Amino acid sequence: MKFNFQQVGVIFYNTEKSPDPQDDMDIPIVTPDKCAVWFPLQLIEPDMIRIVKNTRASDDFNDFDNKYGHSTDVKIADVLWLCSSLISFSRKQVRFLSINWFTNKDLPHTSGSPQYKEALEKTKDLQYMQPDVQIVPLKMDFNGDLFYNEFLSHWMERDLEEIEI
Repeated sequence: MKFNFQQVGVIFYNTEKSPDPQDDMDIPIVTPDKCAVWFPLQLIEPDMIRIVKNTRASDDFNDFDNKYGHSTDVKIADVLWLCSSLISFSRKQVRFLSINWFTNKDLPHTSGSPQYKEALEKTKDLQYMQPDVQIVPLKMDFNGDLFYNEFLSHWMERDLEEIEI
């Protein structure tokens, strides 16, 4: 019998604070500003599921505002670096990589800005892993054409017509 164990990691970005990962997380990297590692890439365990369920059930998401806070100026390149680093330090082999990107900000960097160019360049760090990338808009009037369609087409080396958010 062959088992297919799945690993899950959760990163928050656009946070006001960048707290150090919990003591029991063995992460040999420094978390960039405006980012936080809630769970490093790890096998799914019952405790992880309980923490997520309890957080969702909490009126204040387990004091999210005080622990992490909210910001709007994260550099996408920093988030991509963090993803790449967590995958690199995973103790298990990653066979299939899926990144689900939840956001309500349809224009994180203006076209042509240094941050925009840096984000497009940073996609190359994860390209070799051939991740399945899904953008999950968190607002009804999300406009993927402002940033994410070009971002994803660059990442996946496809034409803009092939990308759908």
